Amino acid sequence: RYGEDIRSFAEGDPNRLPYLAGSDFQPVWKKQELPEDARRVPGFSFVDQNGQGFGSSELSGNIYLANFFFTECNGICPMIMPRLRQVQNDISDLQKVEMISLSVTPDVDTPKVMKDYAGRLGIQEVNWHLLTGNRERIYSLARDTFGADTELRSRKGAQDFLHSEEAFLVDRNGYLRGIYNVRGSGDLKRLVADIRLLHQEK
Repeated sequence: RYGEDIRSFAEGDPNRLPYLAGSDFQPVWKKQELPEDARRVPGFSFVDQNGQGFGSSELSGNIYLANFFFTECNGICPMIMPRLRQVQNDISDLQKVEMISLSVTPDVDTPKVMKDYAGRLGIQEVNWHLLTGNRERIYSLARDTFGADTELRSRKGAQDFLHSEEAFLVDRNGYLRGIYNVRGSGDLKRLVADIRLLHQEK
């Protein structure tokens, strides 16, 4: 959604990531106070691939990267998830950085299904949680907070699936700080650099 020029705005700061504000995700660099409409992720709690509850409480105080997927996806997920696995490898030296992938077909993606999927993909589960749970809550979070809203027709029918080729970077206080297209490889170096930059933020 935003290219390399996001940091070249006149009011920008090359040493910080912006906050994203309002319905158009306008980048705003903090000067004195946070913008009132800065996008902040509301509290949530789902179940991970190990059948354990996991959500905003467990993520509190951590940076995290979020994306949306489903295990039966034959389109963009097979491209996106291995690239996110590479990001995980590239930031393995950092502490208190988590990754979450939320299923948009939670009725199909049970913890066992996601556990098997994680194994096939070679996901390192130490800080990557595949989450399933209430469909309406997941869709609301995706649409209303992250702006991840793409309708796809599944091979099983006409049900619309919320899906995105983007990953979303969230800071220690739950604010959205970056959006990255991970379908291609172009944004990955910037994403890793931005995670490291955010990790240094006090």
